[in-house]
Amino acid sequence: MARYRLRLFIAGDEINSAAAKASLDRICAEDLGGDCRIEIVDILRDARLAVAEGIVVTPALLITGPGLRTVVLGNLTDAGKVRAALQRGSEKP
Repeated sequence: MARYRLRLFIAGDEINSAAAKASLDRICAEDLGGDCRIEIVDILRDARLAVAEGIVVTPALLITGPGLRTVVLGNLTDAGKVRAALQRGSEKP
């Protein structure tokens, strides 16, 4: 079972959505060694999960893991910001 669950909320195929998906794939491979499960949620197709999680802005990355639940907003090109969120509340992978 993957240590980190990464749920990326996007809005269709917009530029920021595509950038967020590419950045997240890279971060998962380079920083987490693939020890993550990525779920992409397109709110234009189904917004129910976004509403349930309180997500009102996209792209938004919901990170859950051991003792960890946080949201990172934006296209995720600032990998340092995402790395900091991944390390908050747990040891460095």
